[in-house]
Amino acid sequence: GKEMSYELRRSIEHANQISKTSAEKSRELVQALLQLDKVKPDVAYRIANIMPRTRDEVRAVFGRDKFSHTPEELDAIIDLVISHFR
Repeated sequence: GKEMSYELRRSIEHANQISKTSAEKSRELVQALLQLDKVKPDVAYRIANIMPRTRDEVRAVFGRDKFSHTPEELDAIIDLVISHFR
């Protein structure tokens, strides 16, 4: 029965405020992203953390990935993000 420290309470409060979705929905999003071609686990987790909404944001998550992604592939990722954000 120890009381939480001020820093821990503030950290939890901050995490709750910036959280965009639940942990369960994030895991579902990662699983859905892994079903797409060219999406590796590390990138899927980054997408779930950042929740990009534009093609440029998705490209930034991929960084210097050796694959080039078509607009359709980028849109599929955005559609998955939006569908799991609700």
